[in-house]
Amino acid sequence: MIRPQAVQDRKQPPQRTTNQVRDSKEKPDQSLDLAERFRRQSHAENAKDPALRRAQSHVAHALVIAAGKFPQDEDRQRGFVDRRKEEVAVRIEKGEQIAGVQVRQQQNERIRSMEQNQILQRNRSPIR
Repeated sequence: MIRPQAVQDRKQPPQRTTNQVRDSKEKPDQSLDLAERFRRQSHAENAKDPALRRAQSHVAHALVIAAGKFPQDEDRQRGFVDRRKEEVAVRIEKGEQIAGVQVRQQQNERIRSMEQNQILQRNRSPIR
């Protein structure tokens, strides 16, 4: 038979010292807060936020990839980008340092243009 006092004793949370309470209030988990802010804010807000700018570059890269992979399907594009954003948020939660992504699309376009010009010049060789 269980005594009512014993049941009541089990339900009470363990007593914490004043120092333990103060320490838990003073040390919020910054990485969790940052990850939650990354999830909550829009792409534009994350790009403007100095603490999240590099992480947002991964999402911007995913936007470019999604547009190329699924040009006619906005739902699939959105899903692709949302998954990438969540992957980056999880990395932020773990406290990882996120390096920024630099898209070199303009450089690749210039190289492609130069290659096409060379091909055209070869094809235009004088006929003898």
